[in-house]
Order: sequence, then structure tokens, then C-alpha cells
Amino acid sequence: MSILLSPFLFFGLIVFLYFLWKGLREDYKVNNIFSFGFHVIIFMIIGLLVSLIFYKTAWFWLSYVGAIIGFVIGLNRAKIKFLDGLETAVLSFFYLFEIVLVGFFLNLYDPLSFAIMVFVLWLLLLFYFLKGKYKSFGWYKSGRIGFSSLAVLIIFFASRVPVAIFFPDMISFLGKFDAIPSLLVCLFFIFILIRLSKGL
Repeated sequence: MSILLSPFLFFGLIVFLYFLWKGLREDYKVNNIFSFGFHVIIFMIIGLLVSLIFYKTAWFWLSYVGAIIGFVIGLNRAKIKFLDGLETAVLSFFYLFEIVLVGFFLNLYDPLSFAIMVFVLWLLLLFYFLKGKYKSFGWYKSGRIGFSSLAVLIIFFASRVPVAIFFPDMISFLGKFDAIPSLLVCLFFIFILIRLSKGL
């Protein structure tokens, strides 16, 4: 990790905690919210450090796995409902990701990094759009919270599949092989969204 990127990561983590608090403050205690957030952050950083020590190319996936572990542990310890935590954590994570991508772009001045930065910004805007519209979708019968976060995650991981195939040397990819875990994660979120739409 470059010296330039470090302050962007630090600022991104602050923003992550802020939006986590903002999204959960009406239903949960502040201590529980930050306990949840710090679990996600700590395990995500552990995943990042493991990748830097053993396999730098896998930084995205190891950070992602770490964040998932922290998410599950944090939910249980803070007594936060799964869908509440998912909806807020996904939005907060994409804010964090966007800020880190700005750091990458300023560090690399790479047009592809700029394109990803714009794409993530579009996902953030899409999240807010879907959040205001999803209850009007006829096929989404349950109307339960979580649609926006799952839809954005599906699009995000689905987009990684063709990018991994045609641009395998990108910084957050494992080469063309990255298409496989990205597709599997995408299908998993589709499965969850289908079940959620039926109220299961």
C-alpha cells in the first residue's frame, strides 16, 4: 500500500463508520453500532494484512472475506438484525470503496481506475434510487429491506466477471480466474434476493 493511499483508507474508514451510524442510529444503541462497525473494519484489515504478507494479488478477496467474518461476528455481538446490518453496511462499504478508488486514481492516474471510480459512484446513486422505488416493484412481493444492497452487490460482482476475462491484469483481480469467484458470489446474492422477495 502506497503512502498516498493510506490517508484515503483512513478517511474512508471514518466515512464508513459515519454512514453505519447514520443508517442504524434510530433503531440501535451507539455502542452497538460502533461495535458492529469495528468488527467489520478490524477483520477487513486483518484480511488485507494477510494478503500483503502472503499473496498481494488477493487483497480484494481476502479483505472481502475478512469483512464478511467481521460482519457476522459483529451482528451477533451487537444484536443487530441481518437485513438492517446488510443494508447499511453495503452502503457504507461502497462509500469506503469509492474513497479508496479516488486514492488509487490519484496514485496511478490510470483511466481504468477512473472508470471504476465512476462505476462505483453510479452504484451509490443506484442504491439510493432503488431504496426509494423497490416497494413499488410488483415482483418484489415481500417489500422487505435489503433489496437495494443486494441489487447493488449483484451488479458489482456480475460486472467483475467480464472485466476479469478481458482485463485480467487489473489491480483487484486474480487474473481470469477471478471470474469464477465473482460469478459464484453474484449467484449467491441472486439466490438471497429471490428468497427475500418471497418473504423467506
